[in-house]
Amino acid sequence: MDIDFHFGTIYVLSRWAGFNALDAKALATTSQLVDDNIPALKVSIKHRSSGHEPLENLYDLKDNNEIWFPFHFLPNLNENTANRLICKKNSNLSNQLSDYLKSIVDLQSNKNLFRLGVGLHVYADTWAHQEFSGHISSDNIITNPDVIYPKEALWERTEDSFIHDLPPLGHVSAIHWPDRPYAFWKCTPKFPDGRKNWIEFVEAASAIYSILTTVKNSENTLTEEQQAVLTNCFKNFTDEDCSHRNTAWINYINQGNFGFNDSLEEYDKGYILGDSDFCPQFYEAIDDHYSWVKKRLETADITILN
Repeated sequence: MDIDFHFGTIYVLSRWAGFNALDAKALATTSQLVDDNIPALKVSIKHRSSGHEPLENLYDLKDNNEIWFPFHFLPNLNENTANRLICKKNSNLSNQLSDYLKSIVDLQSNKNLFRLGVGLHVYADTWAHQEFSGHISSDNIITNPDVIYPKEALWERTEDSFIHDLPPLGHVSAIHWPDRPYAFWKCTPKFPDGRKNWIEFVEAASAIYSILTTVKNSENTLTEEQQAVLTNCFKNFTDEDCSHRNTAWINYINQGNFGFNDSLEEYDKGYILGDSDFCPQFYEAIDDHYSWVKKRLETADITILN
């Protein structure tokens, strides 16, 4: 998923779940920062990376497994699945992650708030990245990609585009369509009947809302009205630039269209990385999540993480 979900949608869901504006901002910023925490990032402490620059991982494979599997393509670990490294929504491991996040109770600790935000990023990506794996694998190869709505970007139209010659890591064969909330697209063999991303993203939002309300001791489900307003945003914010879509979310928030009156500013990773207390606590949360995933993979006799 892109910043419009990881920041914009997570902020809305957090506010609906009962988090105050500051905690919702911290959760949303943490969620997006998982993508922006790249190896080239300059911070004052030694840290683990959780993201890559676009295409960087295809030319420099170092630490790929340590980034893609735990933070973006969570393995499924389903016993009846041929390849347990393929990311799937509602999988064995994603359900374990949901249960773990629901168990976080001490939200007075910023580290726990950041741990929740990191986990929500990973959990959300199991919907966008479902059926793809976090390493170079023939399982990631698709044929006949067909975008039904809206029309694909000009540089993505031709079969011989350079993107189709890249190694099959993650969903590179599907280009960026899995992450765009407004897209209706088909591909074989994974989605031969098509995938309407806005339906998947509302489903993801509903599952995340359940986590957030459980953490706030007010377990609840999204109303039909809430699902409708989310669907409206997912389907109708269609700018190819995800940062522009995120600005649309922020404007919609600040206009009171989600039922609360906030003045949310644009996403700024410095909100966490520039704070002498927040920064080390964020990286503690990153390490905790990594260790959590690593332990469960090793229990399943999978040793892909160092």
